[in-house]
Formats: sequence, structure tokens, C-alpha cells
Amino acid sequence: MIRSKNIFTESEDMEHLYTIKNFPSFIGTHSQEHSKDIISDLIFDISKSSGIVQIRKLLPRELVYKKFHSEALGSIWNNHHKSFSKFVMDHDPINVLEIGGSDGFIGHISKKKNKNLNWTVIDLLISEKYSEINYLNGDYSEYLNKFKEINTLVHSHTIEHFYDPKLFLENISDLLETGTKHIFSIPNFDKYLENNYSNILNFEHTFFLNESLMDNLLIEYGFKIIKKQYFEDHSIFYSTEKIDKKVKVNYNTYNINKKNFSNYFRYYEKIISKLNDSLADEKYYLFGAHVFSQFLISMGLNKTNIINILDNSDLKNNKRLYGSNFFVQKPKVIKDLKEPKVIVFAGPYQKEIEDQLKKINSGVKIINEKSIS
Repeated sequence: MIRSKNIFTESEDMEHLYTIKNFPSFIGTHSQEHSKDIISDLIFDISKSSGIVQIRKLLPRELVYKKFHSEALGSIWNNHHKSFSKFVMDHDPINVLEIGGSDGFIGHISKKKNKNLNWTVIDLLISEKYSEINYLNGDYSEYLNKFKEINTLVHSHTIEHFYDPKLFLENISDLLETGTKHIFSIPNFDKYLENNYSNILNFEHTFFLNESLMDNLLIEYGFKIIKKQYFEDHSIFYSTEKIDKKVKVNYNTYNINKKNFSNYFRYYEKIISKLNDSLADEKYYLFGAHVFSQFLISMGLNKTNIINILDNSDLKNNKRLYGSNFFVQKPKVIKDLKEPKVIVFAGPYQKEIEDQLKKINSGVKIINEKSIS
């Protein structure tokens, strides 16, 4: 599927920004033969009239989300879920519908604070982990008519995954009665771009949903912002309420978005060049069986000297990083090595990962932006 129009305004004024050749269609690991992996060009476009940045070519959802691939590991995700749960509970939910809730962990910790809370999770890839959570497997739109009595709609790091976020906002606006709470968390994409994180846009995140765009979309689809809360440089929590008034908003960030994304791609071209030059004769590990490693490889990182991929996930251990020939090992594999080298470009999880590697092996040589500048 090719996006030729702005996904929100339908204007036909898309301008090409950048193309990353041969990007993996699936973020994660797989046990199939490498030759069966599907790769495709990742094409970035920008709307001249609004500045909205989006991915041009969409791949089939069954390919992009072919299996569960992320356990949200580590202290940052754990703290995010606890903080977001508290944020939700501060608004006195009674009957909650969570869209894209995965294993239901946010509902699980929320119900510890209120055992009478009713919490239902709808997700395409359900992991029924907690007996106190109601699970529905499938697309949220299949179930919307069954949830007229909810007083709180919740989603976390979900809206940025929709191919048609406009339809999603229209659907939930039509579903919710006036006064119903709509509480959610999104990635803080402004900070991601400012800090040059590599997990901004890909075949899962197919449009740049920054804070100003989110604010304007809420106004346009009939939601009043009650409160916003920032979780580190990682996420933005929104508490909103359905109102009767919808206001069409004129939105244009073309100049700033074009400048920032152009700088972003130039930054990675320079980083890859420095990595390839400084590590030309060195063997090294790459941390993250995820988009962080796939992005570096697709941007041109020399693969010749990569030993393997390090990752904490039990699900990914001893499997192959999709789109590559490299297998995943637990970080403890470097414990007894002399001055092992590990490339780490892990976005908001950078410090957490570096600290872990140093605890495993105090002599580890971490290759990051600072080490090659």
C-alpha cells in the first residue's frame, strides 16, 4: 500500500525526504532461514502544507506484526507502566477498555489499587498473563459496539502504530459519551528527534506523532486536554475528556520538521561513517535485537566484524535478528572476555543498558556517540 496523500488532511503535496534502502519488514527475531526475510525500502515523505512526516510504503500488517516481539524489558518500561497506571488511577476509572494492552500489565498493577476495577484488554497479539484481566483477541474495531458503558478508554504506545490514526480517532470519538475519559501515553517523539534516537519512524511507527500534532488532533476530534505529564524523555501521558465540540485546526510545521529530519539523517550518515572507520579492524557486538540494530545496519554499518547481537530477552535468545545473519546472545556472554567492544545506540534506554554491561564486565568498551566523536 502506497501513501500518496497526507494521512490527516488528504492533501496531495507530499515531498520526498529520505530513503533507507532494504529495511527489515519485521522488528525482532525469527527462526526461519535468512533468505525468507522480507525487506523493503523505508521511504520518508513530508507534507508541504502541514509538515506531517510519514512513511510512504506500508507493508501488510500480518507481516509487520507477524508475532509478539517485545517484552518491554528493563527499569524504564517498568517505571513507565507504574507511572502511567498511577496517572490513570488518579482519574477514578471504574470500567476500563484498554486498546493494545498486550499482556495486560498496566491493568494488573492498576487493579492492585482497586480490586473492583473492571479492566478489558483488546489486542491483535494477546498474551493472557493475568487472570483478573478480561482479554479480547483481535482488531479493536470488531468490539467497539460492545463497550458503550465504559467510563475510561486507555491506550499506551498504541496510536502511533495505526496505519490510519484518523480513523482510530474518529471511531473512539464516536464510541465515547460526552464526559468519558480518554487517557493514553505516546512516545515523546520531539525528544526522540532532538536526541537522534533511531526508533522514531519505521514500518511500525509510520507517521511522526509529536506533541503539537497530538494536541491539535485531540481538539479536532472532540477531546479536551485535562492534564499532561512527561515521563523522562520517553513518553507523554495525556488525560482527556470527550466533549461535544470539534474544531478544525490549521497545522503547519513544514520548515522545522524538514530541517530537523534532514539534520537527523545527516547525523546518522556521519555516525555510520565514523563507526566504520574506527572499527574497521575490530570485532564487536551490537546491542539490541530490535530496531536500534536494524537501523544501524540498514544505514550502512559494516557487518563484517559484528560477532553477534546482545539482548536481554528470553524470547529472542539464540534466535536470528530479522533481516540479518546475526544471532542473539544474552549480555552475560561478555562476562569473561577481555575488553569486549559493544556498539550501543539504544535511544532512551542507553544509560540503563550501558550500566548493565559495565556491571557484567567492568572492562567493556562501549561504542557510542561520545566514544567516536
